[in-house]
Amino acid sequence: MSVKIHPFITEYWKLDGGACFGVIPKTIWSKITPPDELNLINIASRCLLIESNGKKILIDSGIGNKFDEKFYSFFYRSEIKPITLCIQELGCKPDDITDVIFTHLHWDHVGGATYINNFGATELFFPNATHWCSKSGWDWAMNPSPREKKAFFKEDLMPLLNSGKLKFIEKEQMFDDNIELLVLNGHTIGQLIPIINTDKGKVFFAGDFIPSHAHIPIVFIPSQDIQPLVSMKEKAHLLKKIVDEYLTIMFQHDPEHECCKITDSVNGIQTKNIFSWSNE
Repeated sequence: MSVKIHPFITEYWKLDGGACFGVIPKTIWSKITPPDELNLINIASRCLLIESNGKKILIDSGIGNKFDEKFYSFFYRSEIKPITLCIQELGCKPDDITDVIFTHLHWDHVGGATYINNFGATELFFPNATHWCSKSGWDWAMNPSPREKKAFFKEDLMPLLNSGKLKFIEKEQMFDDNIELLVLNGHTIGQLIPIINTDKGKVFFAGDFIPSHAHIPIVFIPSQDIQPLVSMKEKAHLLKKIVDEYLTIMFQHDPEHECCKITDSVNGIQTKNIFSWSNE
């Protein structure tokens, strides 16, 4: 099979804890994810480099650095590492990347794919790569609801379209022999969730569908989800799949917990063990 997954983190940052847990009371979620004095919780931007069938595939690109410091100051970023440096540390150059798959087009997932050059123009960090997102996700980002409008930035999206390097996923499908792409609509319309088949079993990269270990319970839905009831139905269905097929969940936004296995018990879905991914 010869598939390797390399998780890496482009930055740590913070978000309001209440927003991240929706209707769940602070007295409950704060025991799992303690906030700071401003009610902020720690967030990671975890991306993936996947080596599969001779391809080098990125899943998401982090926040990037195209906007001014005032914008970024609202998110208390730290340990910022350009995505090009992240992949360089994994023995890969920007020109080596064949594909970039965006789980969705929110600013913190797509911003790191482009940069502003010395002439003020926006360029692709990965000029040889085909960039992918769902067609329904693109259409939604071009005409979002007022509630979600500020999560999409034309400065991130239009350079991708104008580059001629952007292609669309129309439906759930196999991206290649080892990567299946699901399409979900609770967090945002057309979120792509990869399931990666490796020698160590299948990995479910949870994206913003289950952003952290603390969000495994079905009712723990972030207020950022535009269709929370849809999110709950999707989660109930996919948690059963994860248990039945013994998939590894890999978290995109959890700064401390990278992966876990889950099991179903008389008390509902429970974490079986938490661990970090290794290709060894």
